[in-house]
Amino acid sequence: MTGSMGAPSGPDPAVTAMTVGLFRVGPCMLAVSVDAVREVIRRPARTLAVPSAIAGLVGAVDVRGVIIPVLDLRAALGLGSDHVHDEVVVILRQYGRLVGLLADGVNGIATIDRHRLTPVEAHVPVGTTLHTHSFTWEAQPVWLLDAARIAAIPGLPMVAEAETRTTGRSFDRRVTRLFFRTGPFHFALQATEVDATVARAELRPSPLTSRLCHGVFDHHGRSIPAVDPLRLLGLGALEPAGESPILILRCRNDGRVGLRIDAVHDMVAQAADDVLPMPALAVADPSCFEGVTVDKHGTQHLVLSAEGLRDLESVDTYARLSGIGPLASGAAAAAQVARNQVVVFTAGARAAVPLLQLQEVIAYPEVVTAIADVRPHLIGLFDHRGKPIPLLALDRALGARAGSGAHSRVLLVSGEAGTVGFAVDVLHGIEAARAMQPHDRRAVGHVATAPSMNALVEIGAGGGEVLPLLDLQALMAELSGGAAVRLPRQPALAASA
Repeated sequence: MTGSMGAPSGPDPAVTAMTVGLFRVGPCMLAVSVDAVREVIRRPARTLAVPSAIAGLVGAVDVRGVIIPVLDLRAALGLGSDHVHDEVVVILRQYGRLVGLLADGVNGIATIDRHRLTPVEAHVPVGTTLHTHSFTWEAQPVWLLDAARIAAIPGLPMVAEAETRTTGRSFDRRVTRLFFRTGPFHFALQATEVDATVARAELRPSPLTSRLCHGVFDHHGRSIPAVDPLRLLGLGALEPAGESPILILRCRNDGRVGLRIDAVHDMVAQAADDVLPMPALAVADPSCFEGVTVDKHGTQHLVLSAEGLRDLESVDTYARLSGIGPLASGAAAAAQVARNQVVVFTAGARAAVPLLQLQEVIAYPEVVTAIADVRPHLIGLFDHRGKPIPLLALDRALGARAGSGAHSRVLLVSGEAGTVGFAVDVLHGIEAARAMQPHDRRAVGHVATAPSMNALVEIGAGGGEVLPLLDLQALMAELSGGAAVRLPRQPALAASA
């Protein structure tokens, strides 16, 4: 990934989000735009002398033949001079020049909304403070550095970045990749595909928990499934754990999936094609890998393809249940719906609902404010992420005279009338489904009792189970007396042959 070549790296108000690299210097957590980061390296045991008297300059490092000066920011930031043993050098690129920043360690990557940035003002000449904004990340204050201001420090020596020419092209396109380890494997992934890295996430049980999904964790107002990347990629399996470092992958329709990892190693800008092809027989699904890259120590890193991961049916499924935002429309949505996935559950009887209609699936809330004698299907209100949500018994909403009362899960559905939780007895899982033809004799005996139950689907392999397919968004409109505006219907499931 190339850095900006003529404009300051401060926040651009025209862009709503920015991706930053996080690192520690003394007691402070600092951040800098990933566009300005060329790579991160371990500090060598010995630094080279630099003929300069600038305060904080600790020497230089040799990075593949390029001698790069290294600045210790502690003096400039007033943080004292205490050092820890595990030090790294964050190499910044600005205006085509390079300089290294000494840091205690790298904390990964974060994507933040620019509206969350708080300007930092000081009674000093304009532009002399190195940090311009602050924000909170994982309950810690973070100070956002301006790479342009660092490059403008009077007398700071910087070196020109060598431009690499290749046959048939003018210059290499560079990509910033995040390097991390999971179990015995070393991986790399393009940094801009990463929403964030979490140093320690507490994983809690969920209806989604399985051998692949080890639970869910909370991150900035959404519950995100945490999956085992080794099992996902056919490389083995991790032991389930109550907490784990997590890499959060951006998915389609604003979904998110967390990949369990052990540690983040480095963030390095590489030539985009500095990757060896992945042998087709080496992995179960080559589409999930861009190839293999080898670092200077000879360690092989499997370079993951973010697009290939997003194309996996399991990743796409979990991403849809991560508190997703508005659904895509048009051809993109139609292509995704073609997977014909439904969520199967019991609410008095077994039924299914299109996966795309669900905003989230959560455990039955511990605290519900009961509301009696308003509607027979209304259980009450519960709090979800700071908002009161009506909780309805789905079996009673569908006409059952007396519900089971054995509710364990809640299906969250959003529409023009807001968000509603439908309580169900059991969540069975996510299945591929096919629409039933009216003349199919397997449909005999299934009678639609409401407009929201006007379709049947078959799940499983040929000759599988026939279930009513509920339209919960239509049911919301029915229960509100038609006050809600009917949302566009999702594309129909494909009919069975």
